[in-house]
Amino acid sequence: MAAVVPPLFIGMVDQTIIATALPSMARELGSLGRMSLIVVAYLAATAISAPVYGRLGDAFGRRNMLALSLLMTIAGSLLCAIAPTFPMLVAARVVQGLGGGGIISLSYALVAQWTTLDERARYQGYLATIAMISSALGPPLGGTITALIGWRWIFALNIPIGLLAIVLIFRLPPRIKPRDAMAFDFVGLLLFATFTAALITVIERMKTGGLIDAINLLQLGFGALILAILFRQQSQANDPLFPPCLFRIPSVLLSNMLALAHGALYVSLLTFAPAFFALARGVDAQDLGLYMLPVTFGTGTGALITGRLIAATGRTTIFPVVGLAAVAILLAILCLKGRHFSNWEISMVFTAIYLFLGTTMAVVQLTVQAEVGSARLGIGTATTMVARSFGASAGTAAAGVMLAAALAGRELQAVDSTVVEQAFQAVFAAVAVFGLAAAMVAAAIPRRRLKIR
Repeated sequence: MAAVVPPLFIGMVDQTIIATALPSMARELGSLGRMSLIVVAYLAATAISAPVYGRLGDAFGRRNMLALSLLMTIAGSLLCAIAPTFPMLVAARVVQGLGGGGIISLSYALVAQWTTLDERARYQGYLATIAMISSALGPPLGGTITALIGWRWIFALNIPIGLLAIVLIFRLPPRIKPRDAMAFDFVGLLLFATFTAALITVIERMKTGGLIDAINLLQLGFGALILAILFRQQSQANDPLFPPCLFRIPSVLLSNMLALAHGALYVSLLTFAPAFFALARGVDAQDLGLYMLPVTFGTGTGALITGRLIAATGRTTIFPVVGLAAVAILLAILCLKGRHFSNWEISMVFTAIYLFLGTTMAVVQLTVQAEVGSARLGIGTATTMVARSFGASAGTAAAGVMLAAALAGRELQAVDSTVVEQAFQAVFAAVAVFGLAAAMVAAAIPRRRLKIR
């Protein structure tokens, strides 16, 4: 646990720490209308790299691959800190994300590797608590750093923590049991990366080119073709990047769908909630951190309680079913009545939302790990990270599309705060739909409990 906490903290906080700093970054480097690209670039890169680290970790040792992913993250963070232009910052976020994809999945897999199923529910609950707290801590931490010393120091923070994490990782014992030789699936990786790039490009273009236009349709068709080729190639490869047998297990498939929906909910809210306070309510960066701080406690508390309940009862899916349904209800209330709430009242609603969002990821990880077995812990865990990253990318971009559509193409600076607040209500309504869909997916997972003594 001591070895994986620092890397997990870096991997999760990197997804959200820039949320409160996005307006400052966009104002300094330009491209205010495309600020979500800084988030989406990181998430897309994590989606591409997660299965690579998971597959190689299963074959060559998860400790070594986790150290490699940390080195990549440190390099990307340094490039982000010194980026002079918006395109270079986005490119640096891609490098950072290529490391981040391994950090999260391998941290979970390492703990699962060293614990029995009886212990795993409790430890995965701890990991989920750390992960959710790290994600929720990101916005207030980012806001405070931006207000005091500037947004570039947000990325510099990763360098000392990353170096400490590498030292702690190499205190773990190396792999003892040898693995069979593996021919890495470079063709599958290329196809997967191409599909990811096509999908993210379409989502980003929707903000400026409309939901449906000729170029978007062509790109969607291209992405669908690449996905079909990927499915066929994976079924024929000797060592596929994504073993098809995993997705023939209903609980694994539905758990990944749940991770996708949860990612759309969690990261889109964590990205746009600070923007709501800053742009609709006129809150400055330092106060913004205070309004987002209670969210940290809500998220961590929800994940910790869920882990303990799973360990005590063995039940799993009931918690995200109830929790995600509550999220949808709270978002609907925020959409319909939020304009009458004070800033602190809205902060408390967000805290309750994140309390219930904390019911999900421990269930996803435990279900998948129980189904895939110890030999495929790395790739099994990585698939949930890929799904979550795809959901986070699509959810964040879709929320951006909704916001742009509600503003009728006008820049945020050109409209008054009342109009901006109404536009954010449309975003909250869309995210409420994500919550309802996620609750329905959780209810459909066949494995509803773990065999715990």
